[in-house]
Amino acid sequence: MSGVLIVGIWGMPGVGKTTIARAIFDTLSYQFEAVCFLADIKENKCGLHFLQNILLSELLKEKVNYVNNKEDGRSLLARRLRFKKVLVVLDDIDQLDYLAGILGWFGNGSRIIATTRDKHLIGKNVVYEMTTLNEHDTIQLFEQYAFKEEVSDECFKELTLEVVSRAKGLPLALKVFGSFFS
Repeated sequence: MSGVLIVGIWGMPGVGKTTIARAIFDTLSYQFEAVCFLADIKENKCGLHFLQNILLSELLKEKVNYVNNKEDGRSLLARRLRFKKVLVVLDDIDQLDYLAGILGWFGNGSRIIATTRDKHLIGKNVVYEMTTLNEHDTIQLFEQYAFKEEVSDECFKELTLEVVSRAKGLPLALKVFGSFFS
């Protein structure tokens, strides 16, 4: 792995962006010098400098508050991480500039994965578009959560098709509906 790569995972809420990012993170983590999974970034109410501190602490393996404002955080990220091969997941971002804005901030072979609802945030980086599930997979996922096993009884077929049509192929909706029916 050479160079630094930012990969965006883009799609509507509930389509599975975080699930895919977590699976990639769990699969590839061992290949990197340092790793960090920043979840639910959009929900953060403490400011970007708070997230920068978490990122630096996790990647440098030191529990220290490094920065008090986002501008200082940008320069510190660039200075302290440029020689580290890192894997970072930025989940549900609403801006990239202060957490992974420039590829030169990270060491050779680093990978940054950013999940977002806004494709424009990823810019010219590699973007993977998440789509909803097809009908067969939708039924299978719902039945897995609702019935815990394959359903052979025809009496549930109409109910299953109704729920599946309302969920519109969104995995999160299918899990919630399935768990409710369980």
